[in-house]
Amino acid sequence: REIVKVVTTAGPQCVDKEFLTQLLLRKDVIPARKRRDFIPNEMKDNHYWERRRKNNLAAKRSREKRRLNDIVL
Repeated sequence: REIVKVVTTAGPQCVDKEFLTQLLLRKDVIPARKRRDFIPNEMKDNHYWERRRKNNLAAKRSREKRRLNDIVL
């Protein structure tokens, strides 16, 4: 068996490479994205569009913040 060194929040640790591979391949490690529900046009009222506008602004702020952090690093 091959032992590899892994840096964790608790500090560097040595673990079995096969165990680490199996752990990373497990489905519950990477959560699945929520399934998108499409909204029919007749349900798109003012409240819906206001939520969409707020979400789009939040997404733009988040992307801009990530870009700035990437530039700093």
